[in-house]
Amino acid sequence: MQVTTNLIEAYELLMDFVAKHTYDKFCLIDNVNTSIRGIISREVIANILVHRDYSSAFPAKVIIEKDWLKTENWCIPRRHGNIMSDEFTPYPKNPLIQQFFANIGRTDTIGSGV
Repeated sequence: MQVTTNLIEAYELLMDFVAKHTYDKFCLIDNVNTSIRGIISREVIANILVHRDYSSAFPAKVIIEKDWLKTENWCIPRRHGNIMSDEFTPYPKNPLIQQFFANIGRTDTIGSGV
């Protein structure tokens, strides 16, 4: 499926796509039945939309196989080599998009960037 619409509709379409093509295993968190699929897909879909390099023609991808889900999201690394926690400085690609998604409840506040 190729999604070519605005970010809000893209989020909903991709969430529905993941829900349609993956299983939601039973899980209790604090004695409440919780959708792990919902938690994981929300994080994956929000990250792929917020952190996409929109200047690149390479499409961001969500790939679903029988037992796993992965993403491909092209970027130009700002630095090469291992990421060391004492040397790392986050560099947000799309801070306005992230802030907007946080304001409408689609993401949490900015994380570490790793």
